[in-house]
Amino acid sequence: MNAEAEHRRKMSAYEQRKKDDEQENENLDAMILQTRKKNARCAEMESKIDGLFSNYNINLPQRETPDQP
Repeated sequence: MNAEAEHRRKMSAYEQRKKDDEQENENLDAMILQTRKKNARCAEMESKIDGLFSNYNINLPQRETPDQP
């Protein structure tokens, strides 16, 4: 009986870890989606700014852009 109780305790702990991991994955997925939306918004704003600079013949030196994941 003791081995059976130990097995149930381990399975319960495993199920809890699994549940916690699934919740963490959902949270990370939400953060990734939010970051992608922000990146898209920033790219849109950058494009508008570049267009305005071009309209007014403002030339800035080229900058390096970081690699996107």
